[in-house]
Amino acid sequence: MGALLATPTDQAYAELVDATMGRGAEMGRRLLDDPDRARSEAADAVCRLWKAAVEPEWPSTRQALRAEMLDRAIQVDREGLRAVLPRLHHSAACEGDSITVESTVDVDCPEGLILVPSLFITDRLQCATSDNWTPTIYCVTTRRPANTWQSCETPG
Repeated sequence: MGALLATPTDQAYAELVDATMGRGAEMGRRLLDDPDRARSEAADAVCRLWKAAVEPEWPSTRQALRAEMLDRAIQVDREGLRAVLPRLHHSAACEGDSITVESTVDVDCPEGLILVPSLFITDRLQCATSDNWTPTIYCVTTRRPANTWQSCETPG
């Protein structure tokens, strides 16, 4: 929470601009008129979610995520990103110097590309490609602890 709360106001504002795109003028105004308040409210909400849903499962979750990151790093090192990317999700591919996830977005990656396994994504990839973010692909982890989210039903 310390890192979130220490985010400079201009960075919080830039990220809120990205987050509110296409979400309606009222939401944009509410968040962008006071990015410091929005950052504090977000930190409070994340803290409540952590305590209620994640913290009780964190030891097994952390172990699963560490194993996933190590496994993916070894795969990328041995086989290359071109071979590993399509295994993350059927919509991902590497074509020439481009990575596509359903559609091509032109993003330079001078600092690299971050792959983040997530227990909160179940059926898709999520990409962060804004100028305010290091290009990142959030993907389903293949190593879910047996009891993680077992009582949750998928909306459908």
